[in-house]
Amino acid sequence: MTTPGGTGLAGEVGVIDCPICIGQLDWEQAPLLTLDADGTETPLDLRTVRGDANRQRLLMHAYRRCPGNDAQPSHLLPERFPGLGTRPVTIGLVGASGTGKTHLLAAMVSRLHDAALMARMGLTVQALDLRMHAAYLDGHVSRFIDRREQLPATRIDAPVEFAVGLVVEEPGTGRSHTVVIFDMSGERLQRSDRDLAFVNQLSGLLCVVDPTAVRDLTGPGLGGDGGDRAFDATMDRLRQARCRPGAPYVPIPAVTVVTKADLLTRRGYAEINRWLPYGLHEDLDLGTVEEESRAVYAFLASRNGRRWLGPTHECWDSTLHLASATGTSAVVAEEGPRAVGRFPKDSFRQRRVLRPLLTLFALTGVLDMATARNLGRPEAAR
Repeated sequence: MTTPGGTGLAGEVGVIDCPICIGQLDWEQAPLLTLDADGTETPLDLRTVRGDANRQRLLMHAYRRCPGNDAQPSHLLPERFPGLGTRPVTIGLVGASGTGKTHLLAAMVSRLHDAALMARMGLTVQALDLRMHAAYLDGHVSRFIDRREQLPATRIDAPVEFAVGLVVEEPGTGRSHTVVIFDMSGERLQRSDRDLAFVNQLSGLLCVVDPTAVRDLTGPGLGGDGGDRAFDATMDRLRQARCRPGAPYVPIPAVTVVTKADLLTRRGYAEINRWLPYGLHEDLDLGTVEEESRAVYAFLASRNGRRWLGPTHECWDSTLHLASATGTSAVVAEEGPRAVGRFPKDSFRQRRVLRPLLTLFALTGVLDMATARNLGRPEAAR
């Protein structure tokens, strides 16, 4: 992102890289507007607004329109997106359909909105855009966490836009970052569509492994050896866009999460038993991430999962984790005019879902490394 050029929500912004079409956008020259409840756009002219408080209030709910390009139609960006004085961080959630990506992301966001938990971690998390975030909380987080409803897979024809936009702040350092997370269907990521250009400029990857896809991992004869084609296609795109010939690594970090980890318990897997104690919902001590990474790497590499380790081998920094967003399988039943998958109340739980995201925050600079090393650790150990 380059500066300066004009006056945005937090001062001068200038020219930015659009996170969706990756074109350059002169922020202050882009049309400024607000949206009515029905989505009707209304131009916003700040010259007619008196008082800084009123101006700031309107800007909190305002958008800039990016014209897009021949591969990506015009789209809106929240006015707050580039205005925090730090480079926005864009994260891609990558994995084949059915891996549990959408459930994992909803569980992560639910944890981030636990104010008491975040206070313990010395962090505050806000919505980047109130309107978009309210729709995500209602359509995904509440539906999944509160009503225990199985979420539908991400549509292959869904428009390219980020699923979640956040502002993450460390009050102790005064640093704030915009974080946006893209959740695209695994089949879509395997294609060469030009409207997926956002992948070329991602700041980090959150890669999700479904253990049921790995041969014999969750039962004899189950799974296969083919790896994840969404991983492979994403890495191919990033290598072509970001690497010089012969470069050994793609210059972004990758966090790989073996989700549905409840399916791996009580199977005699000594390598990972330590990381799956029964009843532990979260482990926020990032001081043990390297140990967990070594254990999960050894587990996959020795048990038919080597083809899922591509991002770990190819990205400049990487970690590996175990997590479970549901703790159980959904039961499908007829509820009125439709069939609904719902997770049984007695066995529905989230385990270790926030730790991978906090680790990626540290690797992308959202968290100061000194802060990250102390997250979740007892006071005496800091």
